[in-house]
Amino acid sequence: HLEGYISECSLWQRSLDASEVKALATSNPLSHKTLSKDLIGYWCVYQREGLRAPVKNAVRLVGEEQFHGQYLVEGAPLLDRWRSWLAAGGEALPPIQPPLADPAEMCAVSGAGPPFSPEAGLHTFICGSASVLSFGNCAPFTLAVLCRPSAQQGISAEAGGAGANGGECGCGIVLSKFHYGLRGEYRLGFDARRRPFFHREIEPWDMVSTSAVTADEWHELCATYDGAVMRLYVDRRLVAQARSGAQFTDQVTPVLIGAEYGKNCVQNHFRGYIGEVRVLDRALSSDELPSLFAPPSKSAGLQRGLLGRWRPMEAKLDDADGRSVIFNSVAPRSATQPFMDAMLKRTRLSFPLEITLRAGVRALLVELGTVTPHTVQ
Repeated sequence: HLEGYISECSLWQRSLDASEVKALATSNPLSHKTLSKDLIGYWCVYQREGLRAPVKNAVRLVGEEQFHGQYLVEGAPLLDRWRSWLAAGGEALPPIQPPLADPAEMCAVSGAGPPFSPEAGLHTFICGSASVLSFGNCAPFTLAVLCRPSAQQGISAEAGGAGANGGECGCGIVLSKFHYGLRGEYRLGFDARRRPFFHREIEPWDMVSTSAVTADEWHELCATYDGAVMRLYVDRRLVAQARSGAQFTDQVTPVLIGAEYGKNCVQNHFRGYIGEVRVLDRALSSDELPSLFAPPSKSAGLQRGLLGRWRPMEAKLDDADGRSVIFNSVAPRSATQPFMDAMLKRTRLSFPLEITLRAGVRALLVELGTVTPHTVQ
């Protein structure tokens, strides 16, 4: 997805020469003597009447198809058209939910942001984090999360949960760079008994606190690794530590806030509220923890090594385009490093579709809601 603005787009059925490309800066392709030749599409995006109004093709084409543009909310139009096709065949379907702006899911705790839960399926995807937030081998790092867990965490094993230690009940992940069964580096969260745990992809694997935290209260979780020792702090107190060696380097899996990647979908959603998340490329000391979640102006010393700072508590679910962006308040270190802004997303499993293609049989190609017969050779 492009971050920015698009004014207009043009499409020709030929290649433009250098003089015509220069003429685009000062000329309208519709009225230009040579630019209008073989012009098959001209869309003025900025001239549409409203956010969801169609973007009309200003070039009149022969035939019924004029190739007008339509503003799409991510994922929704394809799903709507697919469900409409099923409904036409007599299939019973559940009501279509809005992408994010569900009034029933607006924050119940004032100033706490959106509530995370397995039922809501909300999680935050950090763009461009796969390589920047990778701490493979013995690289030091710190994961810090301010959160408010609910009494129940995770879901039953029958529903696809997996506990911190492989138990029968699920867990609630607050921050992860982990793809179950494939790859990963770290995960931070609560087990089914609401005990905080810290995981790296090397022994001792899961490091779990001996006691649970209180429900429906704000807590500070901080996990550090200094190249030799893993440490887990809860509310600025050291609750677990263990020696740990070099781990696998994963520069493919992106970082998620509030969940982790499972075998088939995003799973182990955290239940509660997440106020702030910070990631550093160094291990914080115990003396630095009291000022960890202070405003940036009052925690100047903690800015050293800070790669990202996200505040889900400031996210809104009623944006006009059905999406919510959580900006990273830490600037990139170089021109080539991504900004690592985060997108608040929803995961819902309705009807998993599985298609098996065999040689010499008739198959169906489902694409953008249409069904077209094809012969598979």
